[in-house]
Amino acid sequence: MGEEQAALNVIALGAPGAGKTTYLAALHHEVKSDPFPGVSVSLAQSAQAAELDRVYRQAADPSQGWPAATRTGEGLREFAFRLVVEASRVNWRNQIVSARHPVMSLTYLDYAGEFIPDADLYEEEAAEFDERLGAAHALLGIIDGHQLLKYMLRCGPEEEERFLANLARVVGRLKGAAQPVHFLVTKWDLFDGRFTFAQVRDALLATPAETGFAVFVAKRTARRRFGRTLLGRVRLIPVSGYGGIAFLGEDMTVQRDPDGRLDQQNVIVPLAAAVADIVDHFVQKATVPRDAAEIEADRQAAVEFGRAAQSASELKVGPTGVHINVFAMITAALVGVPRLGRLLIVPGKALGRSARRQYRRVRARRLAGVRTVEGAAFYLADLIEAEMESFDIRFPDSMLTYEPPRRG
Repeated sequence: MGEEQAALNVIALGAPGAGKTTYLAALHHEVKSDPFPGVSVSLAQSAQAAELDRVYRQAADPSQGWPAATRTGEGLREFAFRLVVEASRVNWRNQIVSARHPVMSLTYLDYAGEFIPDADLYEEEAAEFDERLGAAHALLGIIDGHQLLKYMLRCGPEEEERFLANLARVVGRLKGAAQPVHFLVTKWDLFDGRFTFAQVRDALLATPAETGFAVFVAKRTARRRFGRTLLGRVRLIPVSGYGGIAFLGEDMTVQRDPDGRLDQQNVIVPLAAAVADIVDHFVQKATVPRDAAEIEADRQAAVEFGRAAQSASELKVGPTGVHINVFAMITAALVGVPRLGRLLIVPGKALGRSARRQYRRVRARRLAGVRTVEGAAFYLADLIEAEMESFDIRFPDSMLTYEPPRRG
C-alpha cells in the first residue's frame, strides 16, 4: 500500500486564554517521553517544535508568567504530529533489521482565540478558518477550566456571563458538524478537591439553554442512535498540562507556586481519542448503508469492504465501538486515500490472507512482529485502544449522551 501516511486534521475551538497553545506545547513535551512504546511522535517542522518547546518551558516554569495568547495577526498555524512505528527484529541470518513505518500524521490547527468572540472583525481569517473547519476529521471544543470553575463556584454575575457567552460561541461553531467532537476542560488540576468529574459534566449539561450545550449533546445522541446521518462521538476530556505549579488564589486568580512539582493529567488522551473516534466514525460509514442516491459508489465500496472484513474472525467490524479489530481498517480506510472527505476505500480484498497473517503476527509478537505499514497500523491501534480503555476506566462518563427530561 506504499509508504504514504494517513493525514488526519483536528481543529481546536476556544476563547482567548482557554489554553489551546499551551496544551499543544504540553502534548509536544509529553510525546517526547515515548508514551507509546516503539512509536515515534514528532512535529513535522523543527521550527514549530522549537516554538512549542519555548512555550512549554515558560509555562512549566513557575518563576515566569504564562505565555502570551495567540494573537490574530499571527494567522492560522498548523502543527503536524507524525506517528511512526519503529520496529527491529532479528532475521534468519541473526542480523538486526530495523525499519520505520509512517502510519499517520495528526495535524492540529491553532488559531487566535479572538475568532470565537470577534470572527466578524476578521473576515478573511474567519473565512479560511471556516473552510478548514468543514474539512476537519475531528473537532476540539476547548473549555477554559478556570472560567468553568469560577462559574461553578458562583463567583458573580460577570464571571458567569463571561463563561456562558464563551461556551455558547464554541458550541455555536460546532453546530451541524458530523465529525467526532471532543470538549477539553483545561486546567483540570484546579478542580482537585473541589468538584468531581461527574459534577463538572452535570454542570455543563445543566447550563442555560442559550449556551446550546445540552441541546447539542442531545441532538447528537438521538441522531447517532436513530438518525440516518452518521455522526462522530462526543467526549468530555479533562486535561492538565501544568498541574502542581499553579493554584487558585483567594481572589480567584491562578497563581504560581514556586515550590510546586509539575504534574500532568491526560495530556496524551486527546490525541489517542482523536484517532480512535475518527476511525469509529469511518467504521460507521463503512458498515452502515446510507442514501444510495447520495453517494451510491461510496456505499457500494463500503458494503463490499465491510463484508470482506466480517468474513475473517480476527477482523470483526461493527458499526459501534472501537476495538483493536476495528483498526484493521486504518490502512485500508486512510493510507493512500486521495480524499478523506468521501468514502473512497480500497477493495475488500485488501484485508485478505496477507493482512490477516500480519495481524496475527503483531498480536503474538507485538512490536517485533511489525514488518509492514499495515502491521504498524495494527500495532499502533492496539496501543491507542489500551490508552482509551485506561481513560474510560478512570472517567467512565466521558462519552457524553443526554436525553432531555420528558414533559408531563
